[in-house]
Amino acid sequence: MIQLGEYTFQIADTDALREAAHRLRYQVYVEEYGFEKAADHRGGLETDALDPHAIPLVALDRKGHVVGTARLILRSPLGFPALRFADADKRPRFEAPRAVAEVSRLAMDKEFRGAALDFQREMGYYFRHVVGSRKKSPPPFFAGKSDALPRRLVVVLGLINVIYGTAVANGIDHLIMASEKSLWLLLRRFGLQWKPIGPETDYHGRRAPYTLAIADAAKPVGQFRKKLMDALLKQPPVAPPAVQERELVNGLEFRLGGFQFAAATTSELLDQVYRLRYQAYVRDIKVADPTLFPGEKHIDPQDAWSIHAVALDRSGAAVATIRLVLNSQLGFQTLEAADEDQRVKLTSSRKIAELSRLALADPYARASADIWSALMSIRIPTFSATAEERPLAPGDRRKGAILLLGLFRLLYRISKRLRLSAWCFLGHPEAAAVYAKHGVTMHQIGPVINEPVGARAAQMVNFHEIEKHLLNFGQIKTVSQELMSQRTTGRGKTS
Repeated sequence: MIQLGEYTFQIADTDALREAAHRLRYQVYVEEYGFEKAADHRGGLETDALDPHAIPLVALDRKGHVVGTARLILRSPLGFPALRFADADKRPRFEAPRAVAEVSRLAMDKEFRGAALDFQREMGYYFRHVVGSRKKSPPPFFAGKSDALPRRLVVVLGLINVIYGTAVANGIDHLIMASEKSLWLLLRRFGLQWKPIGPETDYHGRRAPYTLAIADAAKPVGQFRKKLMDALLKQPPVAPPAVQERELVNGLEFRLGGFQFAAATTSELLDQVYRLRYQAYVRDIKVADPTLFPGEKHIDPQDAWSIHAVALDRSGAAVATIRLVLNSQLGFQTLEAADEDQRVKLTSSRKIAELSRLALADPYARASADIWSALMSIRIPTFSATAEERPLAPGDRRKGAILLLGLFRLLYRISKRLRLSAWCFLGHPEAAAVYAKHGVTMHQIGPVINEPVGARAAQMVNFHEIEKHLLNFGQIKTVSQELMSQRTTGRGKTS
């Protein structure tokens, strides 16, 4: 994943992101340019036989909308389309077993394209004010703001960055593509020396095949990425994703059992949230790879589109957290595991949100590991205190229960303020049965799936069916005791 200003560039690793990429391709390749026939692409999705052999890449704006896409086609029996137009004497070196991939289906939302003259002006702005070239260039132009870095350039350069990074991560040493001459010239201006390997031909317009050695791309990609990052840092700060939702819940807080519960809307609180999650998932229960989280902060792409609930102790330290993931084109892990009819019904709904990333600090985590396991529907490994940690005190278990109750009460209040009507999450069906037995209705919306963390299924709860239970501490205690009893007797294990 690469973050440039307000844009995120990453692999389309969810069904929702892949579908959004195919819709954008349909908009560009079918509706706007007519390169593909609508009759060959049903449902407004432009797909082909090469997609199962490709890595899809997307650019997301701060609201989670896909505004750009590309793909890396890997070697398969279908071959590489660009090589069909290459000179006969150049094909063998790419057809032989070697690490080659083809860049294709580069597309941007029409809002980010516009007139060719405008793009020339934006390029002039980039090379004059970002690269620092002394060559005279046209005046800067971008949506009427001469002091703003052209967003179209940010998306173009971001896609180039994520293509390069994904190729390196997959051991690719050469890229090929079929491109218009204008794009080839643009890439050369960025220092990417794509070499022609065949003549122009009629393929989605006038295009020619080109190749690029990954080793030759490392330096120019690193240089323009650094210059772009430096330029973005000089720009006025951009409102983060979900900014309106965060403003709506800002100041929402209460005290319960000696803890302060609040929506984490400041950078300081969010920093505490990410560090607490790192401690919980990486160090304590060891279910996350530490190499994926530099800086000892457990952060993933969904965090930008989430509202985080946090509990603070008397010293102001974060001791518990959970997040409410808002619906965006990033999609929900829960809906990927849902039945198709439910996925279609709920994917575009702005009335649901996903619960995830529950974490407790020690010693409350150790004291409440069984309840934590039941709520997350994964087995939380037992971990004992180290020399630096104090032994469990008699009140730690009760405080752990208070933290869990307070977090869910806060999530409910956040959800009501955002006018949400339901939560979805992945849960163990036998745990759901215990909740149902005590009047907490949960709806299973997908099959049981055996995952590394245990057997889970997509679940959904409607607020009007659970509201009274979120205010009933005794009821929650009863449910917790039965869940613990199941784990003790071996019934309803979560792994």
